[in-house]
Amino acid sequence: MGADLDRVVFVKDEQDAVDINKFAKGFRKRALVYGGGPVSTELAAALAHSGVHVTFVTRSKRLMTRYFDQAIQEDLEKTLTDNKVVLRKGQEVVSVDNQGKKIEVNFNNGTSEVFDFMAIAAGLQPNTMLLAGQVDMRENGAIVVDDTMKSSNPDIYAIGDSAVVDGKFDQYFPLMSAALKMGRVAGYAVAGLDVKIQPILRTIGFSIFDRFFYKTGLTVEAAKERIGDHIERLDIHTPATIHALGEQTDIVASLIYDYESGIVYGAQISTNAPAAAEVITTLSHAVSSGLTVTELAFLDTYFESEINLPYSVANRLGEMGVIAEAKRAAGKAIDRNTVDGDDNLNGFQ
Repeated sequence: MGADLDRVVFVKDEQDAVDINKFAKGFRKRALVYGGGPVSTELAAALAHSGVHVTFVTRSKRLMTRYFDQAIQEDLEKTLTDNKVVLRKGQEVVSVDNQGKKIEVNFNNGTSEVFDFMAIAAGLQPNTMLLAGQVDMRENGAIVVDDTMKSSNPDIYAIGDSAVVDGKFDQYFPLMSAALKMGRVAGYAVAGLDVKIQPILRTIGFSIFDRFFYKTGLTVEAAKERIGDHIERLDIHTPATIHALGEQTDIVASLIYDYESGIVYGAQISTNAPAAAEVITTLSHAVSSGLTVTELAFLDTYFESEINLPYSVANRLGEMGVIAEAKRAAGKAIDRNTVDGDDNLNGFQ
């Protein structure tokens, strides 16, 4: 109720951005951002950066649960709260009332707050009713397609936000980069070329308050649903910038893999070092290629001079997996959380 009020904006297009900027102008404006994914997170940070008092509401117990696991989620939430974004997790908006030039937002726990405006960026649902009952779909309406974008009806292809590629990584995350690839593959397939899409890992990256967050592949929960219970996650927190070259920063990274086969299924990074974009690209390739932790550990990678490790963070994560599985095989305890001190070589001795 109240979603149609002028001061409630659904974030979809350029006009919505114009409306948000209009409502945000002025002194001590208060905004509610409702969502929990990358768009709402970036929006909350952008508004706070511009001086708006932001309350960020998400229905989940943590932010971006479909994208990150606990280590990166905690870093993300701390980055927001350190910059005065108020988080209300595990709550829902049930209605919005008009209060003249303000709105009163009512929550499912019986409380309410007054804001100048509300922005909703709570994800998309594919508009595929036209084909209901004619092709295989997921519960959310996404059309299931093969690696050529063909649906269960050989005369119907689906791409972009309307489709999900069948396979181990078939999570529905509408992204422009994936949509463009899917469209090109479908075009080649219709033209008669034997082209197949690689696994869509929903590799993303974004920055808030000068901290970068990256993700590729599956989270632990998603991997357990698709692969089995034999999934492990290893975390590392290590210094990132060489002291002599600049202000010190850090990297928090997670690796998700199958400890029976050693195959890598996902990775996540948070850092102030922009060079980590190279690392997540390497890790995306590792997941797409089905590399094991041993292969990742000794993969020939680009040395990121901006990141103070004797070799790539991607290699470091792989070697953590190698050591963890050697300990598991020997019946020893596994180190799931590694923290490097400033006085260390920042690598295995």
